[in-house]
Amino acid sequence: MSAVAGSGSSRRHLTPAWHGLSSASMVLVGDGEGASMFLVDRPGRPVGVVLARGSDVVTGGCSQFSCASKESGQPGSRWIWSDMLRQDPLHVAFARSTHCCKLHFEARRGRFATTARDVQRGELLMKISAAGVVTDPASSQALFDQACAFDRTSPPINLARVGIDPSVVALTVALLEDPAAPVDDAASFLLSHTETLSSADYQGCLQLARNVRRLIAQRRGRGSGHAGATVLESDEGVARLLLAVKSNAHAVLDEESASRDVGLGLYPPACLINHSCSPSAALCFSSGGTVLHVRALCDLKRGQEVTYSYLDEAQLFTPWAQRQALLRAAHHFEPKQPRMREISEGAALCRCLVPADQLARLTKRVHELAGIVSAAAEAAQLAADA
Repeated sequence: MSAVAGSGSSRRHLTPAWHGLSSASMVLVGDGEGASMFLVDRPGRPVGVVLARGSDVVTGGCSQFSCASKESGQPGSRWIWSDMLRQDPLHVAFARSTHCCKLHFEARRGRFATTARDVQRGELLMKISAAGVVTDPASSQALFDQACAFDRTSPPINLARVGIDPSVVALTVALLEDPAAPVDDAASFLLSHTETLSSADYQGCLQLARNVRRLIAQRRGRGSGHAGATVLESDEGVARLLLAVKSNAHAVLDEESASRDVGLGLYPPACLINHSCSPSAALCFSSGGTVLHVRALCDLKRGQEVTYSYLDEAQLFTPWAQRQALLRAAHHFEPKQPRMREISEGAALCRCLVPADQLARLTKRVHELAGIVSAAAEAAQLAADA
């Protein structure tokens, strides 16, 4: 990995607004495109970040920023040791799941996906294998009950307020017990939104994580468990995974009608696609939820953004204020109303998109005409009475 160029004078800390990425470990190499990288912890190496766009250097949530030339050791714009960088596994997984889409990065927008060529309506954009999927509600509830039963001396955990339900716990356990599942990558690179929790709620998550670790250890004694998962080494690691699953997992819909929830699955590459209330793509599932397909909803020109709706079908057709509140609460970002939907919904609600001064003049004229009509009606009535 060669040194990267950038200006050490311009710094901006990453924020959780990077959809699908953990600001604690993510850095980007290149001018808006190309493979992203993350830092490998090397004692004695400077911790810093990498080039975003132009002279805009982005720091990866690190407490210290060091930008120095490897050769001179002096402050400069070319720096980084290749043994500190490893290719971002989410970027690799995304590239493997598509033949017609690519990822981009912008400092203000973060990651987003576009088409690499013209595509037609209905065309397959991505085919993503599940990192894990659970489809048996009874088994999910049983695992959830077992996890919660380990520590009856502590106050009960308000998991409903955090948004963790039996299927989230069951999917987390399934990931931890599958040697092929990328659990460490999921915990490190998928957003968990831990910063949005109150201290009490986070302590509750740690308590649940401790119980999940006990459950895994118990099941491992019966021949189950993924011994190589680093996240299992601490309550914090499992809590981060639980919250990452909660924030990024997709409800699996039935293959026949695509209208019934039949399970919960985690598909990391799909987490890099942005939301839109006027989506250009839709999700569908096959093979019992083990495969996720992303298909184009309309013809797309090369370079157009690929988006899908984070809301279900019923929510997607609610008024903007409701959709805005749902997206803020569930996904912790500030959504934008597409212009065409704003116009169409305004027309449907009989809101005239006219400048305020013109609307005032029109309103005044309507009242004047109403007065004229009323006066004429009274005159006609008087004439008829006479």
